[in-house]
Amino acid sequence: MSNFTTMLSYMKSYPASSNFGALRAVGVLAFVLLFLTGCVTAPHAQQDEANSLGQGNWRLEGGVQPGLSFSAGTGISDNLDLGMQIDFYGSTVYTGWGKYSLINQDQGVSLAVIGGVFTETEEEYYGGFIGPIISMRQNNVLYSLRGRYNKLQGDAETDYFDSDNFYANERIGQVDASVRWYLNNDKLAIKVGAGCVFAIGDDKLNDTTTTDSSSSSDDKDYECSPTFGFSFYL
Repeated sequence: MSNFTTMLSYMKSYPASSNFGALRAVGVLAFVLLFLTGCVTAPHAQQDEANSLGQGNWRLEGGVQPGLSFSAGTGISDNLDLGMQIDFYGSTVYTGWGKYSLINQDQGVSLAVIGGVFTETEEEYYGGFIGPIISMRQNNVLYSLRGRYNKLQGDAETDYFDSDNFYANERIGQVDASVRWYLNNDKLAIKVGAGCVFAIGDDKLNDTTTTDSSSSSDDKDYECSPTFGFSFYL
């Protein structure tokens, strides 16, 4: 919590125009609410910008897909970003990620590869992911497509999970598409889109609302949901 407090203090000290000051106040409150509420069993594909943040620059983002999530990333070099993410939905998942921009443009098409590792708070399971991000920015609008391969391992019992969660010892794919609008001289952005998760191979997204092991009518191969996010750039 001390790191989060430091982050909020930094945001408050950030020089701002009168218009951005009002947005900043709303954003600080929203980030506090995101951090304190909810509780997701695997990370969502928050990072939609294939271009790098740029060395020394930061992005803070809160999102809903379908649970709550918070991410923070910074540019380590011209093409490399590193960051962390916290997802809340039934349990808390911590993620560390790195993104390298192969094609890096402020306007036009950019291409990146992202990878990371994650763990659930009770250490019931852990995993990693890798995948591409392609985005195209035209003026103040960014269009993004991305995919991920997730590999999960864990010792949790199957009935620990519900139908909205990932499951231990499974291979899961993700695809996401979104549109991002930049506001206030690129200091703020709003993102909307949709994402789907799906089983790879013989794995299933099982609905465990029934304990009858002989019933497979609720087994699911995919699950989709809308996405919403907002970002601050520092």
